[in-house]
Parts: sequence; C-alpha cells; structure tokens
Amino acid sequence: MTDRQQRRESMDMTVKQTWEEGSGETHTLYARVTVTDPDTGESGTFKLRNTVDIGLQLFAESDVSNDFKTRARRWLREFAPIYTGHRQFPSDGRQQDIQR
Repeated sequence: MTDRQQRRESMDMTVKQTWEEGSGETHTLYARVTVTDPDTGESGTFKLRNTVDIGLQLFAESDVSNDFKTRARRWLREFAPIYTGHRQFPSDGRQQDIQR
C-alpha cells in the first residue's frame, strides 16, 4: 500500500452535497461532506468552496475539536470531492488553472 493510499484510508468521507454557483468561467464550486476518523470515532461536517482568484476554503460546520479540525482540513485538501487547484483570471480575462 502506498503512502497516499494509507493517508486516504486514515479518514472516511461521506459526500452530502456538491453544487456550483455562478455561471461561465467564474462559477464557484462547493461541497458539503462528513469526515470521520475511524480510529477515534470523531466526526464533523465541513463545507468546501473553491472560488476563482481565492482558491480552496474549508469551513467546519459542526462543533469539533481543534485537533480533529486541523487533521480533517489537511486530509480534505488532498482528497476533496471538488477540484482543489487555484483558479485565476489573468489580465486578458481567460481562466487559468494553477496546480499546486
């Protein structure tokens, strides 16, 4: 098993909802997920948002410990159910995807 596979299996995720708002190239991507640590049983709901010129943002929607929130956010940055690359518009108005 690779390191990435081990990291993937360190949390469980249930995707509750994905959606887009806006139109054309400036639309914003969203997801609402529940992440659970199978070892500790800790669980929380998170909202993910990928906005043009800002990038991926993660918000805890349930009351979870700071330790779990940090671990879940780190895990979600790698295994999010929506595109996580930074999307930006250069001065000519054409969208570019920047891989991190």
